[in-house]
Amino acid sequence: MKLFIATLFAFGYTQAAQEYTEEEVDVNPWTGQPGVIRYTKTCEQPEPRFTDGGSPRGKRQAPKEPNCFFHADDTITPPDCNGFCVANGNTAGKLCKALNGTSEKYTCTQKPVFVPLGKFDICDRFPDNFKGDGKPGVWFNTVGSNYGCSSATCCLWFPPIKCADIPLVKYAFLPFEHDGVVYNDCSNQDAAEANAITAAEINEGSNGQRKQVCVFTAELDEEGEPIKGEDGNPFVSFKETTVEFSDCEPSNSPAAGCCRFEPIFE
Repeated sequence: MKLFIATLFAFGYTQAAQEYTEEEVDVNPWTGQPGVIRYTKTCEQPEPRFTDGGSPRGKRQAPKEPNCFFHADDTITPPDCNGFCVANGNTAGKLCKALNGTSEKYTCTQKPVFVPLGKFDICDRFPDNFKGDGKPGVWFNTVGSNYGCSSATCCLWFPPIKCADIPLVKYAFLPFEHDGVVYNDCSNQDAAEANAITAAEINEGSNGQRKQVCVFTAELDEEGEPIKGEDGNPFVSFKETTVEFSDCEPSNSPAAGCCRFEPIFE
């Protein structure tokens, strides 16, 4: 109940909609046990640059600043714990509070939250405790859901009552192979389609690394708006784009090497 109230209040929601679906699986990749995968629902009106079906990217929007978080595990909070890290003054809660900021693993991090597929628990806090004193909020454990996975080790995490406002993109990193031929560009659209995934702009890499990727992209006019044909649909194709990785998870993270990437225009 405490978790629900804190999350609801901090995100400013007036109703507690469950913004995820659950799919039963024989094996949860994270736990190695039978269970479910929680998938975040896409917001009804996503940003105009994508759609959740992997439609072409168009005009980009400024990203929202993420909350402060670290990965919870069974040494900090029990599996599937849904209470505050500091609740009831128990040993686990005290340890959670004591470790915050004392090592890289528990240092407050402000960036997208990356998790492996099947991992849902995160310790997070908000930069404002909503008391008007300028102090940050308390740490609490939130059991959320996965979104936009590019692999079993690289997914975005969302809290349980927040839909995903980061729609998906269709892309294929170069080089790739198709019908026995290795491609180093996007000239073969069928080959790019065959190798493409639909995911968030996240993948394994390292900070500052640059790669070439075929992105399913709309033709844009001088103002950055999609150019449409007579049928009202945009002109689209896979186009080679240089992207740069950032906000990568450190080696001690459950999602080690998972990064976000964005196009570089020079």
